[in-house]
Amino acid sequence: MNYTTMIPKIIHQTWKDEQIPGEWIPYVDKVKRLNSGWTYKLWTDEAMQKFVEDEFPDFLERYLGFSRNVMRADAFRYLIMYKIGGVYLDLDYEVLKPFDFKDYRVVLPHNRQI
Repeated sequence: MNYTTMIPKIIHQTWKDEQIPGEWIPYVDKVKRLNSGWTYKLWTDEAMQKFVEDEFPDFLERYLGFSRNVMRADAFRYLIMYKIGGVYLDLDYEVLKPFDFKDYRVVLPHNRQI
């Protein structure tokens, strides 16, 4: 693994299927609009399981053994960041300006309280 590589320009989000709840669509549209040069990937439950099967087969039994889908989604975030990189956002995150990570390899978010 090359640890000098910049953050790949791909945005990852997860949802159970392709039907994102209406209240979150404006946030998804905004992050895409503000970062039009980035690739956007919505990972469904089915796509997440396939990714784990293909890329982390030794983890599949544990992944499928989680009692709730949200637990699988939580674990999946780490797997995609490790294997692919980019940016992961929950669907209810509102992005206020375009991403500009310069040449950083890792960026950790700061959530502000409103």
